[in-house]
Amino acid sequence: MSKQKIILVGYSGHSLVVSDCLSNEQEIIGYFDLKENLENPLGINYLGLEQEFDFGQLDKNTCLFPSIGENSVRKSVCELVTNKSIEETKIIHSSAIISSSSEIGGSTLIGPGAILNSHSKVGRGVIINSGTIIEHEVKVGDYSHVAPGVVLAGNVTIGKNVFVGANSVIKQGISIGDGAVIGAGSVVLKDVPSGQTWVGNPAKKLIK
Repeated sequence: MSKQKIILVGYSGHSLVVSDCLSNEQEIIGYFDLKENLENPLGINYLGLEQEFDFGQLDKNTCLFPSIGENSVRKSVCELVTNKSIEETKIIHSSAIISSSSEIGGSTLIGPGAILNSHSKVGRGVIINSGTIIEHEVKVGDYSHVAPGVVLAGNVTIGKNVFVGANSVIKQGISIGDGAVIGAGSVVLKDVPSGQTWVGNPAKKLIK
């Protein structure tokens, strides 16, 4: 069986993590970006801008994958995948522990050492980064980014386009609204409304 071919959209530091998470059945064949990466640490081909590419030349075994940390950009890549009817994949590091009852959406990355426990649900275009713990019945909405070392306790709900900073802890049953930002190292004990930034221990709304 031939390997699944993957074209990265974006070639920054996050793409190096994506590369390390590939299975033996996946390989990167090129990347799209605003400009060519002259350092090219992965030694892959620059394909220009995705907006100018003829996707009709791709075979059915080729996928696009958003290797970008910014939530809004990952969303736009997922929309392109849908509009162009391109094959979609997910990338899961071999050291991740994934419950058989969990669900993971397309274009999602599950990083090294991450744990997804029973009946957890992770949406489309999500980053679950290194060492993150997703407990039972947690829901993570589309295009959210959960940074390294985060703990989401049981029945937590993370909305769409949320950023949860490194080493944060979200108490069981808490809901984080769409577009919210949780600062690194925060301990969230109350529900966070959409669009707000919360920081600290215990976390409180950041007044700008």
